[in-house]
Amino acid sequence: MKLDRINIPSPTESLSYQYGEDKQVSFWMKRDDLIHPDIVGNKWRKISGYFDHFDTSDQKGIVTCGGPYSNHLLATAGACALYGIRCSGFIRGDYYKKENDMIGRMRTLGMSIHFLSNQDFDQLNIDPARILSQYELHDSLFVPMGGQSSMGEVGCRAIVNEVIDAQLRPDIWLVAAGTSTTASGIIQQINYPCEVWVYPAVDRKTNEIGALKAGLSKLNDQVEVQIMNPHRCRFGKVDDALVDFVDSFHRQTDILLDPLYNGKMMESFFSEYAGVLAERKVLAYHSGGMAGWSGFKLFTEMI
Repeated sequence: MKLDRINIPSPTESLSYQYGEDKQVSFWMKRDDLIHPDIVGNKWRKISGYFDHFDTSDQKGIVTCGGPYSNHLLATAGACALYGIRCSGFIRGDYYKKENDMIGRMRTLGMSIHFLSNQDFDQLNIDPARILSQYELHDSLFVPMGGQSSMGEVGCRAIVNEVIDAQLRPDIWLVAAGTSTTASGIIQQINYPCEVWVYPAVDRKTNEIGALKAGLSKLNDQVEVQIMNPHRCRFGKVDDALVDFVDSFHRQTDILLDPLYNGKMMESFFSEYAGVLAERKVLAYHSGGMAGWSGFKLFTEMI
């Protein structure tokens, strides 16, 4: 798939941020939020391999699925519009009764939208062929929700290559995680001793955190993996303190963070570990996702 209309490689920027009254800190940020307005960040990384596969197949379209505010669905719709590919998206639940701006944008980009019951949505991810056949989409390539797969991990490995090409070898990588596909790809590609701090977006049980750390640690014996504590706001929730931090970060750096992944990761990091920046080279991975703000009425002037 040609990348002539996608900003790859994305910039790796040196930044300074004052947290509190006396903590002026410097760090690096990998700006995958700048890849494309609709095909943002790690969503493109995770689906890029599927588009490469589509190029060499005889399939007629691309199908994927997600929630009503899914950045993954929006990115797939944007990429298909950019390259003239037929696409369809399945959304869990009865959101046809209360469509939002995200779904409207997907439709504008040419994505055919279908709504599934919870049972059928779960079945789609277990046995996609049956559901696709019901909707006469059997000739389409199915991309799992969020691009979660080994193919999605391969696309995320390029993040590391681009950072290394920018003559940077961070001591610590900060990565927000949902499915952990992005973190897996990054960890597998690193070729020197360092740490990767993974910030789960979803509050996991103790045994799940242990399993996640064990699984990621097995990928590369040069990398020390740390699974960080979940943010005080549950997934899909924000509070005034988080919004104030995102606003402060935006005013100082001119970089907008999303509310579900990167905003929580950066607030957690600065509030707990900003002191390590004086001694170690830290790179934060900005995975995009600003469209997630569309689900919050309190978001006003930052865009």
